[in-house]
Amino acid sequence: MPDFHYIAIDQTGNRQTGTLQADSVEAAQRELKNGRGWTLLEIKEQKQNSTDDKMSRGASEDLAAQLAELTASQLPLEQGLRKLADELAVFSTWGRKRQREQLQRLAGRLEAGQSLDDALHVQGAPADLIAAIRAGLVTGKTGQAMSQYVTYVKDLSTLRSRVSISFIYPAFLFSLAMTIFFGLLIYLGPIILNFSDMFYGFGMQLPLITSSLLETTKFIFDFGAIIFITGLIGVVLFCVLCFVLPRQTVRRMQLSIPIFGSILQSISMSRFTHALGFLTDNDVPLAEALRLAGQSADDSVVAEASQHWAARLEAGESLRDAADRIRGIPADLIESLHWNSDRELLSRALHALGEMYESRARLQAVTITAFTEPVIVIFVGILFMWIVIALFYPLIHLMNTLS
Repeated sequence: MPDFHYIAIDQTGNRQTGTLQADSVEAAQRELKNGRGWTLLEIKEQKQNSTDDKMSRGASEDLAAQLAELTASQLPLEQGLRKLADELAVFSTWGRKRQREQLQRLAGRLEAGQSLDDALHVQGAPADLIAAIRAGLVTGKTGQAMSQYVTYVKDLSTLRSRVSISFIYPAFLFSLAMTIFFGLLIYLGPIILNFSDMFYGFGMQLPLITSSLLETTKFIFDFGAIIFITGLIGVVLFCVLCFVLPRQTVRRMQLSIPIFGSILQSISMSRFTHALGFLTDNDVPLAEALRLAGQSADDSVVAEASQHWAARLEAGESLRDAADRIRGIPADLIESLHWNSDRELLSRALHALGEMYESRARLQAVTITAFTEPVIVIFVGILFMWIVIALFYPLIHLMNTLS
C-alpha cells in the first residue's frame, strides 16, 4: 500500500503535515476530507525508499539512543539533533558522515512540520522503532518507550555479536590451521617425492603412514588447483542462490543446519518475543504488535508466521488458538499465551521467554566454542604428527639398516 504525503488544515485551523497509507490518492483524499474533516492543501504519493536509503539496524539503534537522551533531557528535538550532528562533524569517517546526514535530514523534516514518527518512516527507520514512538506519543511516555526500546535492542545486538564471535573464532582457527597444513605439504612436496625415490632406490618397502603421506602429496599436486576452483565455484553458486531463491526458502535452509540453525532460531525468537512484549507494554494493539514484532525479528520465516497470526487474530480467533496451527511458532511460545487476557502478565511472560531464548542461544554458542577449539587443536596436532612421523620413521629405519 503506497504512502501519501499531505499538507492540510484541521478543524481547529492548525496546519497538519504527515504521511497516510491508502490504496490510491483518491482514497487518501476521502480519508482526510470526509474521515477527518480537514481542508486539503496538497497531497502527493511518496516514493518508496531504496535499499540504500534504508536505515541499518545499527544506525537505528544509535538514533534511538540519541532520541531517548534528548527526550529525557526535555530539549527540543530539532535543536538537539542539530547539535548532535555538529558534534559528529569532527569525524571524517564514512559511517559518521552518514550518521550526521541522517540527523540533519531528520531535524529538517521536524522543522518542516512533520511528526517524528512520519519523519522516521520516510527516512527508512525500522517499523518497531516507529511503533515505539507512536505508542509513546499516545500514552504520553515517549521517553520511557524509547528507553525500553533501546534497552532491548542493545541487549539483543550484544547477544548477536557474541554468537557471531563464537562462530567466527573456530572458523578462523580451522582455516588458519588448514592453510598452514596445505602450505607445508606444498612446500615439502618435492622433498617428500625425493625421499620416496631414495627409499625405493634402496629397495625399502615404505610403511603405511609414509605411503599415505606420499599419496596425499601427489593428490594435492595433481588435483589441488581443480579442487580449489571447484570449491570457489561452489561458494559463488551458493551466494547466487541466496539472492535468487525466496528469502523464506533461504532461511529455512539455514534453520535446517544442525546446531547453527537452532542458534539462529533462538536469536530470532528472542528478538520477536522481546519486541512483542515491549509493544504490549506500550498498549499497541495485539494484531499490529504481532506484525511489527515479526518485522523486528530479522527473520523472514518469523515475519511470515506473524503475518498469518495477526490475520487470524483479526478474524476473531483467540491469541493462542490463532498461533496453534501456524508453522514457525515454537510450542513453548504457544504455551506462554495463557495469560493473554492480562496484558501486563502477557508482557512479563513474553520478556521471560525472550530471556530464556537468549540464554539458550548463549549456552549453545559457548558450547560450540568450548567443544570446537580443543577438537581443532587435537586434529591439527594429529596432522602435524602424521607428517613428522611419516618423514622420520623410514629415515631412522634406513639408517639402522645401513649401519
